[in-house]
Amino acid sequence: MQQFVRVQQGNAVIPGHVSDAGLLDLRSLVSDITPETIASGALTKVNAVPLKPLAGEVRYLAPISGIRQIPAIGFNYKKQIEEMMVTAPTERFMKFELNRAATSQLRRRVKKAALRCGRRAKP
Repeated sequence: MQQFVRVQQGNAVIPGHVSDAGLLDLRSLVSDITPETIASGALTKVNAVPLKPLAGEVRYLAPISGIRQIPAIGFNYKKQIEEMMVTAPTERFMKFELNRAATSQLRRRVKKAALRCGRRAKP
């Protein structure tokens, strides 16, 4: 399984590949990891041999640029289930990670809807 990251080093945002050799620079293949990059298949089978290692301190960023939410499933990979030696879930489970602004907006909408329902329920 290949693992990709986006990191910041100084002012530069760098797409990276996590390998046994450490963190490798993907800028020779892609400028950033975006939904379009993923859809293009550019990261399907990356040959890590010609990639240069990233040296120095980095700050990890969101894994994909240009999106606000990442739908996630309880177990994202069959390998994780096998490593944890647990039974695979039989029901689908989805979790949405929201940023703080989206969470606040959702909370306000739910509260507003609850107030409207409460008004309708009262005689």
